[in-house]
Amino acid sequence: YVASTQLMVFPQVNGSDAQRAFAEDAFIDAQLEIAKSSDVLGGAASALNLANDPAFSNQTLSLQDKVKDWLTGNLDTAQPRAAQGDATSGNAQPAAASQEAQRTDRAIARLRNIVAMRRIGQSTILEISASASNPQRAVEIADAVAQQYIRKNVQMKAAAAQQYSEWL
Repeated sequence: YVASTQLMVFPQVNGSDAQRAFAEDAFIDAQLEIAKSSDVLGGAASALNLANDPAFSNQTLSLQDKVKDWLTGNLDTAQPRAAQGDATSGNAQPAAASQEAQRTDRAIARLRNIVAMRRIGQSTILEISASASNPQRAVEIADAVAQQYIRKNVQMKAAAAQQYSEWL
């Protein structure tokens, strides 16, 4: 099942028509990159608790996921040795934090594989689509990514306003 949500973005650009068109395209491309960021996908994974959802995180890894894990050093074969070594040295808490971080990273990687984002035509509308094994889960994922994208934009604008007010 695939669920989609659409967001209209409003680029604040001035200048001639050609300048506005170029600036608008660059703005939309930047917004797509923000929506694909680890901050946004990590926020969605956290909001839905995907790292601890066995139906989501315990699915068999695709060959692509295994290669990504190998390239990023998140191999399952290394986990038992690290956890065992940490438990004997009294550092069980860092091992648990490391395992939680790996589960979160895996959830983000899985989201990257099941979430698609695109600009609709030459409009200022972004479409976020998510695929899942049931329609409700697909809707939840697409909506969570959209909500986290909006949250990220609000945070960035608030930070910019704070920096500007400090400069004054």
